[in-house]
Amino acid sequence: MKCCDSKKAIDDLYKNIAVNDGLRDSDNSKEIEKKIALSLGYTLEDIENGANLGLGCGNPIQNANLRCGETVLDLGCGKGMDVFKACKIVGKEGFVIGVDRLPEMIERANYIREKKQFLNTDFIVSDIDNLKVESNTVDCVISNCVINLCEDKEKVYSEIFRVLKAGGRISISDIVQFNELPSWVKDEPIFHATWVAGSITSEKLKNILKNVGFELYTIIEEELTEEYLAKWGHKIDLRKYIRRGKILAFKPKN
Repeated sequence: MKCCDSKKAIDDLYKNIAVNDGLRDSDNSKEIEKKIALSLGYTLEDIENGANLGLGCGNPIQNANLRCGETVLDLGCGKGMDVFKACKIVGKEGFVIGVDRLPEMIERANYIREKKQFLNTDFIVSDIDNLKVESNTVDCVISNCVINLCEDKEKVYSEIFRVLKAGGRISISDIVQFNELPSWVKDEPIFHATWVAGSITSEKLKNILKNVGFELYTIIEEELTEEYLAKWGHKIDLRKYIRRGKILAFKPKN
């Protein structure tokens, strides 16, 4: 599948999700999105602020070890679910920035921000491989099943490395591949738009982290949840090819 075709498929899907407040592919889509979030460790309080879209494959905040006063950056923030969860942890002394390439997503995130008065947050329209964020300003970068949508993952991780302070860290959830995907999967737009076709192995990802300059990196692989499979298991048993990955790493202190 050509790069331009996959990018169009991705943009079309997520614009539709933003405009329609989720992927309305069934009568009980909202309930399915709720079940996915709960299965990944989110709470009803996280879900009920209106930012849940059922698009995550993990819960990056669980392993982020966020602290009061920190600056956090969320890549591919959507309507801001992880941003709003993180902002409660870092408190008024901290700050959380959400980045998404789609203005439609940022518009809806800002609506919730104002409605709920999450004032220690900000949202920016930006590509995650060319971040509109100053260098050496972020304590922790989080992301939930977004980086696989980008073809040049090393460029994304280079940008993450750039914006992190010395000693800063990442806590990223994404899909990792452990068996070669069938060729027909790589040619289907839906698999590009739902993180599957763009996945790479943990070994390749570790090499990227090393090349960029990260240290103490680790990737924890976990089985896909039943809720995730029910939503995204398109005509194939994805458990034979991919797993959920928790990606943790640190930028050197000097």
